[in-house]
Amino acid sequence: MATVATLSTAVLATPTLKPRASASSTGTLPTVTVKGNAFWTSDSDRFYVQGVDYQPGGSSANEDPLVDESTCTRDIKYFKDLGVNTIRVYAVDNSKNHDACMKALDEAGIYLALDVNNPLYSINREDPWVSYNDKYLQSVFAVIDTFAKYTNTLLFFSGNEVINDDTTTQCAPYVKAVTRDMRAYIQARGYRSIPVGYSAADVDSNRYEMATYMNCAATLSAATSSPSTTTLGAILPPSRSLVGRTRSSSTATTAFPSSSPSTAASRTLPVSSMTSLPSSVTR
Repeated sequence: MATVATLSTAVLATPTLKPRASASSTGTLPTVTVKGNAFWTSDSDRFYVQGVDYQPGGSSANEDPLVDESTCTRDIKYFKDLGVNTIRVYAVDNSKNHDACMKALDEAGIYLALDVNNPLYSINREDPWVSYNDKYLQSVFAVIDTFAKYTNTLLFFSGNEVINDDTTTQCAPYVKAVTRDMRAYIQARGYRSIPVGYSAADVDSNRYEMATYMNCAATLSAATSSPSTTTLGAILPPSRSLVGRTRSSSTATTAFPSSSPSTAASRTLPVSSMTSLPSSVTR
């Protein structure tokens, strides 16, 4: 699988400030969540993924496959023939409407596993401390807002094979921070419990270590219930900051439109639960 960081930078939306999705659900498929080490539907049935990657044209085409109804309905026929119940999409345009394709997938009994990154906004494995910033997170959150309402949104991926050898392990704290931020954001917005994870590369020399690190203290409660003690500073290397500046206040007002579909308002979120740093840390 090609990494998000190496996708073409041709097109796709900048972070949108349109009104956010509501917490209400759209679709007929039962939602899926994680219990223990398995997926379970809201009907209490064990869910097994039988899926394929779906990015027509590959990374070079750089197109959102879920905005063209004629294309996705054409391909859904083949998914059904294959017995697929899940597709994975690597990049979408968070400013577009995806209702038609998501409805068609829902009617076919197919779930979506979605990467939140795109060619313009992703963790750059060469300089992760620069690419992890407020604009990047705004793009990530916009993708969540766009797809949280669909009951057939199976899960979100915070990254794809960002750490792909022994020289890129410096990215691990940033990937872990994004995963934490996404879970905290989903909870703060009152969305249903949507699984969030990282798609790791199969690097033989650090496969076990990476899994152990990503799973260590990864519960959402640790990231949100005690924000004063769970900060990015505790996760990131001490010599790096987000964007080369310090933050000392406990809250920050960010221009997140409200969850209402017809209004927009500023949101005051705890910096420490999203993107805080110890005030003494500089780059």
